[in-house]
Amino acid sequence: MAKDSTFYSALDPKRAYYIRKGLKVFKDKLFGKNAKDIKITVASSKLHQNFPPGAAGLIEEQELNHFVIYIVHKYTPTINDMLHTLAHEMGHAKDMYLKDLEQVKGGIMWRGRLFPNMSLHHAVQWEIRPWEVHAEGLRVFLMENYGQEISKEAKPYQAGRDEAEYKAKQTKKENASNK
Repeated sequence: MAKDSTFYSALDPKRAYYIRKGLKVFKDKLFGKNAKDIKITVASSKLHQNFPPGAAGLIEEQELNHFVIYIVHKYTPTINDMLHTLAHEMGHAKDMYLKDLEQVKGGIMWRGRLFPNMSLHHAVQWEIRPWEVHAEGLRVFLMENYGQEISKEAKPYQAGRDEAEYKAKQTKKENASNK
């Protein structure tokens, strides 16, 4: 049985808890009985060498049935944002596991159709990347059916965290202007 790990270094323990919870729920719903054979690691985008600009998340298959999902904290400031990104990338994980989505020599293979001269992280419009449209559909399904409950549970914590960060920034600004 593959064990998931979350080593998102930019997260405090409470945020990591909600990401682990989302990872388990989404994985169980997408993979069903096969979930035990799949390992998914969630990592900070800082650990990725060539992260595409403007992307909130990215997935890579490290080895057979082991996927690493990278999340950009800058574009996912709330737990809800992180869960949305995680759900989208989990959609790619399912497609990669089923071999519906593969990076091949010369491009991307999506459900047997070659998209030449593209990579999984190619910056082109979503409409011409059906794997992105499909992952987005899975994100909507996961968040509407399972993720909103986790987001609601996290909301009081998130509100307190945001308020504390806001007060700290205001104090810093005031101290800077008093000098």
